[in-house]
Amino acid sequence: MLTFVGVVLTAVLNFLIARSLLRSRIEKMLEKHPKLRAIQHAANHEGLRLQLLLRLAPLNPVSVSYVLGASGVPFSTFLLATVGLIPVVFVEVYFGYLASHVTTVAGNVNEHSTLHTVVTVIGFVVCVVLMIYIARVASRAIAETERESVANRPREDT
Repeated sequence: MLTFVGVVLTAVLNFLIARSLLRSRIEKMLEKHPKLRAIQHAANHEGLRLQLLLRLAPLNPVSVSYVLGASGVPFSTFLLATVGLIPVVFVEVYFGYLASHVTTVAGNVNEHSTLHTVVTVIGFVVCVVLMIYIARVASRAIAETERESVANRPREDT
């Protein structure tokens, strides 16, 4: 729980810094990266659904917070979407537990149950498989939203 609170506070801090201090720099950077610009545009129109998917996709959460902070999304929607970080935080914490367990077992094999080690490793594999599946679903949905956003954007005639 404490880890999740730390992750949310970091996301909020990134969002607020992007909104107040780095907005113009982020806007310039988005001019060079049309995919990120499309994500920003879609986030403004899709709201909570897309922001949750962005949190589940294999994207750098700091970059997502900065892009959303520089956009016009409401802070309350952004904060609610950080719930999408729970699966990622869970897998990261579980990986830390697994590493600790494997290290302990490697140092003293006789004191630990083989069944406990097997269940721990299987649990981690299940977590990773679920995260890969969720990330793929989220990535497809984001790509679809990007296509719709580009298709619905008014064209500039020159």
